[in-house]
Amino acid sequence: MVAQHAPGANHGRLGGPADPRGRAAIRRTLRRRADGALWFSLPPWHIARLDTDSLAMTTLRCDGPLPGPTGMTVGADGAVWFSTLLGGYLGRIDPGNLRIERIDLPHGWAGGLMWATLSLGRFGNGQLIGIDPDDMTVAESFALGFGSFPCGLTRAPDGALWLGEPVRGNVARIDPLAGEVRRYPVRALGGRLRTALGSFPTYLNTRPDHAIWITQHLVPWIARIDA
Repeated sequence: MVAQHAPGANHGRLGGPADPRGRAAIRRTLRRRADGALWFSLPPWHIARLDTDSLAMTTLRCDGPLPGPTGMTVGADGAVWFSTLLGGYLGRIDPGNLRIERIDLPHGWAGGLMWATLSLGRFGNGQLIGIDPDDMTVAESFALGFGSFPCGLTRAPDGALWLGEPVRGNVARIDPLAGEVRRYPVRALGGRLRTALGSFPTYLNTRPDHAIWITQHLVPWIARIDA
């Protein structure tokens, strides 16, 4: 069952230092490393690291004319990984030297692979791909279909991968070992409508209680799945 909640009037906003380029920054997909630093993207070009003790912020420029860094996660090796909306590659940041390694892609961690979504895939057919971190090649791929626009990937404690399909109004659970994909509709308007179209489930995250939490793009609702 998908439970949905409307955020209250006292919801928090991310504050902190002003954008170093003097503009309002779009801060997305915060991730905390074991050393306490916060990493987040500053589209369309930068990734930032915030030292939570000194509040000093370091920004890194991503490769490409308009890469659009977006989803981020911390790998099992402690490196920071991110996807690009328009750059056509995954990035891996070594937190020791702050260098960005680029993994070009064709037109969460599970099973030893780093997983990523290709929202448009081939000719609009979304894909889930698994990158082998040893040789940086695509080791596995799941076709998710035309118009799926997969995004917001997270890994559940049981090893399953969850992602959003915002245009269809679904969240999907992928078992990479069994090769099984199951979809769950997120009904629109906080569950008041029978249709899932218009719910836009976009970003997912996992809590220690095994629940999957979902933010719904363009609408003021969050959803929770008891996984």
